Amino acid sequence: MTDLHYTKEREGWEKCLASLSNEELITTFNRGIGIRAWGYGRAAYISCLEKEILKRAFDSGILFGEDKYGRGKSFHLGNKVHLLKGKLLILNKH
Repeated sequence: MTDLHYTKEREGWEKCLASLSNEELITTFNRGIGIRAWGYGRAAYISCLEKEILKRAFDSGILFGEDKYGRGKSFHLGNKVHLLKGKLLILNKH
């Protein structure tokens, strides 16, 4: 696939994710928990998901932190979450 293809895919994901309600966005996030496959396309999709979650007016702090090397931020994809009173909470631990 070309870079142009991924750019168009990214634009589609951004529009789709932006159109979701908070509950639908959380459901979408939770569906990705436990998926072990990785590649450029998945990384681009996760990046779009991360940006959309950060745009929302709820506390998503449990999903973000320093990477294990202390060199930058990380987006935690290890646990399902739920939204309660404007704050994301861990639903279950794997």
